[in-house]
Amino acid sequence: MADDQRIGEGGHVAQIQRQDVLCLFGFGGMDGGEPKRVELLRYCLLEKLFGPCQDKGYSCWYCTISLMPSFRVLLSAEQIQKRIAELGAEIDRDYPVGEPIYLIAVLKGAFIFMADLARAMKTPARIEFIGISSYGKGKTTSGQVQLTKDLDAPIEGHHVIIVEDILDTGITLNYLTTLMAQRKPKSLRIVTLLDKPERRQSPVKANYIGFTIPDEFVVGYGLDYAEDYRNLKDVCVMGE
Repeated sequence: MADDQRIGEGGHVAQIQRQDVLCLFGFGGMDGGEPKRVELLRYCLLEKLFGPCQDKGYSCWYCTISLMPSFRVLLSAEQIQKRIAELGAEIDRDYPVGEPIYLIAVLKGAFIFMADLARAMKTPARIEFIGISSYGKGKTTSGQVQLTKDLDAPIEGHHVIIVEDILDTGITLNYLTTLMAQRKPKSLRIVTLLDKPERRQSPVKANYIGFTIPDEFVVGYGLDYAEDYRNLKDVCVMGE
């Protein structure tokens, strides 16, 4: 198994300063700071754009900005790409030359990781997707695993690598490895970009690990919160 890279609590912060954003748009923020007629015009404009204000005395724009979360970069895009290149080389060393490998991405979080990993490999890769759901729209797994999309091609007699964005409780991957093993592949391994061993509930181990991370909720590079933030280039810890 490849040596994984441990990530500590460090990382720089990318956070929206709410008052500064308002000032960029020429607004005085919640204290006003402009003539009454300008404040009234501002309020009417924002109400048209964002609907009625939820808090009396605050502009609708201010309320909208206030609801935006902050992000702390845990893994930069450069760190991710460097590690993926290393993972690709490790996989190439472990498999016979010329034999194709089925890379099975677990939707939706692993789609970006698999695309970059496949291009980092010299070994021929065949691409498949499988849909598994256990999170819903929250931050914690429900523990109920549901197959939402099956494979399009048979994998019997072929090398298979399950490509996962994050391994935490292991509940999903335990279900998935059992399901894939029943289809009699020539070999079956797991590669995960992120590993959270502190949260493990099922005895699942990945053969290839990108980074071992702390028990924090992360988004970006394919990972989401309620279907948002998948397109962030970095892996970020999402604040409240």
